[in-house]
Amino acid sequence: MSSGWIKSYRSDLDSGLLRNHNRWAVLSYCRLKASHKPHVQHVGQQEVRLSPGQFIFGRLQAAQELNMNESTLYKNIKGLESDGKLNIKSNNKFSVITVVNWTEEQRGDDDEEQQKEQESNNKGAKKEHKQECNKNDKKGEGPPPVPYYDILDAYHKILVPPFPQVLKLTPKRKKYLRTCWEQHKTIQCLEWWEQFFDRISKSKLMYDIKREDGSYWGADFDWIIKEDNFVRIAEGRLDE
Repeated sequence: MSSGWIKSYRSDLDSGLLRNHNRWAVLSYCRLKASHKPHVQHVGQQEVRLSPGQFIFGRLQAAQELNMNESTLYKNIKGLESDGKLNIKSNNKFSVITVVNWTEEQRGDDDEEQQKEQESNNKGAKKEHKQECNKNDKKGEGPPPVPYYDILDAYHKILVPPFPQVLKLTPKRKKYLRTCWEQHKTIQCLEWWEQFFDRISKSKLMYDIKREDGSYWGADFDWIIKEDNFVRIAEGRLDE
């Protein structure tokens, strides 16, 4: 955490934050604490999956590191949340803070070029795959090969965050995807999967469900692609 760097934008000069030194310090602190890559962090006995731009927030530790009293820290954290700079999700043990637009702000120039190239490649792959789908339908052949990584790209593009990022397409995940893919020929095109993930993004029934113990449950990639859950979502039974 003590190595590396983050970007800071001159547009912050016009935001008025620099005139509020405490709030500027708190926002800078959050940007510096935010995760650069997805990873799992242990809090006690609990595993917490963090996406880029997120970190575990403890008010006492933050107040000590900022040399700021806790009430002032809390006031500025909530102020930044109201300003749309932060998202805060809390339970009875800790909070996860997300720096809004962190990934977009911190993406380097090389990353932007790589993203443009990847988007161009994805468009070509989607067009080629759609043609393959149509050709197989006309021939009456079996389903086309499952475009595992294109489906995963669509998941990341549409649902991450708030859904957790997927680091690896394991054999088990590929098996789940293949089972879903073979449900019906209409599913065997990338456009359908993009609409499927978009449908999920519009429903809060699969995320931020508060348990009786005060913790939160949220669906993830593995839950979505399990056959029973997949069919329920695809049939609209979990629409909000």
